Amino acid sequence: MINLFVVVSYRHYIDTLESSAKREFVGNTDKYFTAYRRVLSLSFGAAEAMKAYFDATDTVQRSGFSLFAQEILHQHSEIKSLNWILPVKHKDRAKYEADMDKEDIADFSIHSGYRERIKMPVKVKDIYYPVHYFSPDTDNQQVFGFDVTTGEKSNRALELAVGQHKPMISEPFTLFQSKGDEQGILFFIPVYKKSALRGLIELSVQMHAVTERVSHLLMRQDSVPFMRLSDVSGDHPQKIMDDELPPESLNALFFNEKKWRLGGREWRFQFYPSRLLMDKYNADKTTIFYQLLLGMCLSFMVAGIVYYILFQENKATKGAVALKKTQQSLVYQQQALDEHAIVSITNAKGTITYVNSKFLVISQYEHDELVGKDHRILNSGLHPSTFFEEMWYVISSGKVWQGQVRNKAKDGSFHWFETTIMPFLGEDNKPVRYVSMRTDITNVKNLERISFTQRQEARIRAKVSQTLQAQLELKERFESVLESLCSFAELKIQQKAGIFLAHEDDLYLFAHHGKFTDEFLSKEECVPKGNCLCGRVAISGLLRISDNCFTDHEHEHSFEGMTEHGHYIVPLKFAEHLLGVLFLYTDPYPTRNASQLEVLSSIGNMLGLAIANEQAQEGLMKEKARANKANQAKSEFLSAMSHELRTPLNAVLGFSHLLETDKDNPLTKEQKENLKYIQDSGSHLLTLINEILDLSVIEAGKIVLSPTEVALSDLMQESIFLLKSMFEEKGVKIQLEEGHNDIFVFADRTKLKQVMLNLISNAIKYNQDNGWVDIKFYHSENNKVKIEVTDTGIGISKHNKNKVFSVFNRLGQEKTDIEGTGVGLTVTENLVALMGGHIGFESIEGQGSTFWIELPRVEQRVVNE
Repeated sequence: MINLFVVVSYRHYIDTLESSAKREFVGNTDKYFTAYRRVLSLSFGAAEAMKAYFDATDTVQRSGFSLFAQEILHQHSEIKSLNWILPVKHKDRAKYEADMDKEDIADFSIHSGYRERIKMPVKVKDIYYPVHYFSPDTDNQQVFGFDVTTGEKSNRALELAVGQHKPMISEPFTLFQSKGDEQGILFFIPVYKKSALRGLIELSVQMHAVTERVSHLLMRQDSVPFMRLSDVSGDHPQKIMDDELPPESLNALFFNEKKWRLGGREWRFQFYPSRLLMDKYNADKTTIFYQLLLGMCLSFMVAGIVYYILFQENKATKGAVALKKTQQSLVYQQQALDEHAIVSITNAKGTITYVNSKFLVISQYEHDELVGKDHRILNSGLHPSTFFEEMWYVISSGKVWQGQVRNKAKDGSFHWFETTIMPFLGEDNKPVRYVSMRTDITNVKNLERISFTQRQEARIRAKVSQTLQAQLELKERFESVLESLCSFAELKIQQKAGIFLAHEDDLYLFAHHGKFTDEFLSKEECVPKGNCLCGRVAISGLLRISDNCFTDHEHEHSFEGMTEHGHYIVPLKFAEHLLGVLFLYTDPYPTRNASQLEVLSSIGNMLGLAIANEQAQEGLMKEKARANKANQAKSEFLSAMSHELRTPLNAVLGFSHLLETDKDNPLTKEQKENLKYIQDSGSHLLTLINEILDLSVIEAGKIVLSPTEVALSDLMQESIFLLKSMFEEKGVKIQLEEGHNDIFVFADRTKLKQVMLNLISNAIKYNQDNGWVDIKFYHSENNKVKIEVTDTGIGISKHNKNKVFSVFNRLGQEKTDIEGTGVGLTVTENLVALMGGHIGFESIEGQGSTFWIELPRVEQRVVNE
């Protein structure tokens, strides 16, 4: 029975030990998984900030990119390179490379890498993706012009990013400059302007450096789990990182797996126990085994009094050993605590009685400067008095207090600590001393602050960009932008801001946000350039920071009730032309953080672009009005002149016909030939005048339509009959699809016949000798009827297809013997549109063309036989 009890007890203790150790292992690995996600998210957040930088301005200079990228690389050690990639079409490649040469970039060309220091040419393709900007630029010149689609893995990620319009991560790959098989990934963020791809941001991340930053972030040197990180997006997992696992870590009890989707990829984190955890676990198992074994032995010893003495001696000996081990363990624990934590002890009144060496190092005080004082010597001034009152209430009640505290060191620097204060109680259950243990989390707090600032800066850029693109009046957009800027907490704006627009020698207040007095709005309605801070920025064109309005204004612009404040004053420029000035009220002595000032400058450029676009739009509207007026006058002139020209020309043709048919005075053979030249030229000129007259009437808006139901079968037969002689002369055969007597359209019959005569005559004129013309008409979608005229002629070249409906453009047939004016298709397009239809064509050079029109359909009706 006793043996059974021992066995059951042993199994119970082992289960408890396993459960405790597993919880510790899972909790530890969860922290590492969260840290990896956090570091990588911060890295890609930096790339998003770079995207916002490109979104904020139409033109990013090489120097500006370099400064922004260097700041990101300085803050993110895991990011090894940051590149800007441009899409370059093959037809634009020569010009792009020539432009790079003009920037004094020697021997520039798009390439696929270097082999033995020789630049390798890139294969010809429709679009290249060369590295246009890159950082770091030291000893890295070979990447300039490198086509990133050369690599299979980077090409797949880039194509997905461009195709899906969102960030994508590449498959893992071995870094070119690494030792061994060190892995990295590429991150591509496409940047679009409207729907056109502007370029891509390429981020190179070294996974070993990510691990180092995670370790630094957690500040854990003990119990670090072994890890295997794999990309499991495809059928076969790809290794990213793989620690060398000792045999003792391959324990089924201790295993934790996590998955994470990021940038179109799925990653699998597999965690295994550290040597330290396994050693501790195995040691604890052995201890439990021997302890229970001892218990079993003791159960046998109770059988005889003889063994009692031996039992007592054995117990005394083991007690001495255990006491010695306990004392040694306490020493080790104290040493470990001093190495890991920042420790201080105070008496019940809060007076410091002990500090360890790490406390002295981080506070920069000497031992004697701290002992005998209280913790107010370290107060940073950040936390309110209620914070410490609550802390004291908790610990004086005998409870443990935990929280984050910012302290100030002797040199004035600030440090953040994760703090635990534990009270030790006396016999009366009241605290007799307090032990404080701290962990320095300053780096974590700095990362949080940097990440928050970067996200806020990117958000404010994106919000301003989105606001400026809204379909609102410029003043409404600007007022919304000012409201957004005043919400930028890092700048500490006093909810007051405004925008002046420049006109000649003055600035005019255009938009404002916040409560301004009537006196301010009246006096600041117009400010001469050079006067006050805004006027001087309008002259210099440089961003200005005012620390205090009462000293910097020099009494130029003071108002009743004005309180102390500072200013950010930002020039609004486009193409180096000053178009306005943005002013923001701040607390006195505003920050001069370079990143935030760069945000203000980029927003100034965005506002300047919006002003320039507005001015250009107003100019275009004025030009359009003038052009419409001139075009109307031209149409009216052509209409009048066409009538005047047609009258004498009809007389010329009429008298030439009389001469030709005069039987009393017949013409000689030579005279008849000359008269034919007069008739042919006159007829051609009359056709031209008639087409110009039709076009001018359409453009002048004076054409009158009489829409009715038109039977297409009858109209086609009439059109073909009128062109019969033209078909026969050219030797062209015509084929009209029959069996559609029940198809009717709603159109002006005369104008529709004019359209069909023009399309069919063109199909004859530009056909081959003995060619074909095929005419079809049938019901199409959206309640329309489609008419097609197909020929086997010369076709239309690719570079001429966009000129088909241009007036006076004969698409390269001007020097041939084919007659034409270049006006007919323009008239045809306008007539079809006026009848509520559409026109289009398809053509292959050397094979022929198909011109089609679509017109409103009339429901099927009964046709009288």
